[in-house]
Amino acid sequence: MEYQFKGNEDIIVVNVETDGPERFCATIDDRRREVVCRRISDYQLHLTVDGRQVTAFVAETPEGKAVMIEGRTWLLEDTAAAQTRRRGARRD
Repeated sequence: MEYQFKGNEDIIVVNVETDGPERFCATIDDRRREVVCRRISDYQLHLTVDGRQVTAFVAETPEGKAVMIEGRTWLLEDTAAAQTRRRGARRD
């Protein structure tokens, strides 16, 4: 399944192939990563990306999701959801 996100100011296209309940492969550009994802809490994920373990913190914001990994934060907006919201917006 393909997802498009606005990450900061760039459009990021991610192709995701699931491989079980906690496993998936994600491809961004030509880089393919094998990921195991375990939810620790509502705002924290334990990720193993190509065998390397990292912790991700996720928070909902009015603009989308803020994702912090290893001290770097990305603001991700689901572009498809944003387009749906804009199309459904009231016009006065």
